[in-house]
Amino acid sequence: KDAIQPIVDTATALDSKMGDLKKVIEAANAKKQTTAYTQAGDTKEFDTALTNATTLDSDKGDNEDANAVQTKIDALTNAKLDGENQLANAKNDAIEKINALKNLNKAQKQAAIEAVNSATTKDAIQPIVD
Repeated sequence: KDAIQPIVDTATALDSKMGDLKKVIEAANAKKQTTAYTQAGDTKEFDTALTNATTLDSDKGDNEDANAVQTKIDALTNAKLDGENQLANAKNDAIEKINALKNLNKAQKQAAIEAVNSATTKDAIQPIVD
């Protein structure tokens, strides 16, 4: 019996880590709908981490220990997405361009700036400036 308990303890710890991995995958899939992801300049690190985590959580996953599972969790949790910054920078650039326009009156500039500030994607900003 003494020889079996460490095996059970290891399996229990691994089961707990796999449960954590499932939660992180679920959160990551939800994050794909956010500005942080949809407007990101580069999603490769995030996508790779999500793919690796999802593969491990599938029937095709390798027999990895709790430390390896934690490494996948950390990679996915720490993957950088800069969509919020990308959108903010695009808005700031557009507002600078609008303010530099010489022929618009104050109300026209204000309307254009309000349209930029309410835009939710970089693609929606460019037609306002054009």
